[in-house]
Amino acid sequence: MSDVSKAREDFLRDTINHTMQVHRDDGLYRHIEFSRGGSSVYRFDLITWPGYLTICGDMGTWTFSRTADMFEFFGGNFEKGVNPRYWGEKLQMGAAGRRDEICMEFDEESFRSGLREWLAEYQEENDGAASIASTINELCEESYNNEHQACQALFDSDIPNSYDLMEGLTMKRYSHHYLWILHAIVWGIGSYTAAKQPA
Repeated sequence: MSDVSKAREDFLRDTINHTMQVHRDDGLYRHIEFSRGGSSVYRFDLITWPGYLTICGDMGTWTFSRTADMFEFFGGNFEKGVNPRYWGEKLQMGAAGRRDEICMEFDEESFRSGLREWLAEYQEENDGAASIASTINELCEESYNNEHQACQALFDSDIPNSYDLMEGLTMKRYSHHYLWILHAIVWGIGSYTAAKQPA
């Protein structure tokens, strides 16, 4: 199951008894709460003002900016899914923040896959790469808690140009919290839009 599908499944399970309460609905100024009887467990609020959407609650606070009406930007079709890469580009943060630090997390398997891909290319271009293959296999058998540990192991190895290798590796994936939040936004907008339709 993909990370996106897992987050979607978890979101649906976590919010199965959520109801909607509209605190403000004044054009582009909205405040809509989704909770289980006011409980803070997996509660989230959608708050909009011209050009911005903030979702806050049990999974943190996230602010996005792109168009005047952010409900239109995200849409409300839960079945259509989410767009983590493009929507992540609209994520707002402080001056020192980096998007990949906010919505991405270290992924050990991506690190290992990247090392194996690099090794395959290296072996095609270089004869006698047995010692490098052995080092890569050892690195792939280790366990890493974070990106720093993985990078340090790579730098400490006898792999030539390990800094260049590290620059090309993909070591991250979208965090579960971030993907959960995207599903919450789309589901919340869809619920709000459906409630406004005439009976």
